[in-house]
Amino acid sequence: MSSPEPKTPKFIAPEKDKVLLDGFSPTNFKIFGVIIFLIVAAFGYKFFSKPNVKLLTPKSEQVLGADELDFQWESNKSNISYVIEVYDKEDSELVMRQITDQIGYKPDRYQQSFFQANHNYYWLVMSNPDIEQSYNFRTESINFTINKAVEAPPLPTTTPEQNPSGQTPSPTPQPNDSQQPAPSLEKQYY
Repeated sequence: MSSPEPKTPKFIAPEKDKVLLDGFSPTNFKIFGVIIFLIVAAFGYKFFSKPNVKLLTPKSEQVLGADELDFQWESNKSNISYVIEVYDKEDSELVMRQITDQIGYKPDRYQQSFFQANHNYYWLVMSNPDIEQSYNFRTESINFTINKAVEAPPLPTTTPEQNPSGQTPSPTPQPNDSQQPAPSLEKQYY
């Protein structure tokens, strides 16, 4: 018996690599292109069409007096009506709401008087929901603490007979007895 010849390994030549997109027809490429375009357009709209509003002051966890309140933010869009809202952090009660077309707002003395000393608040800015605008947004909120309150301003003490200029108003003209009322245009039936 003869000994079997050792088997020599056979080298199998690899087939040509197939292009992965061989199975796509021109119609499939068009549909795929439209889908990609829509995805890119949606992301572009989401990230580039809405205003980018960044809250600046009061800063996160800042401690300040009520008379120092000055809400400032920046935006990459113009001609927007903003609403600033400030809430009590403990019970989420609305403390102040102000509409402005500026990128900041300093509360007046009366509004400042609603803030209590040693109390935490949070604030945010959003687009004004009461008017139709191109942009609708609402920022994240930022916390701050008031360490000094202010008293409400005194009420005005002017009397109804005086106006702020100190002049007395002219009397309202009263009808004369000699003046007769204008005839009625309605038909009268007897």
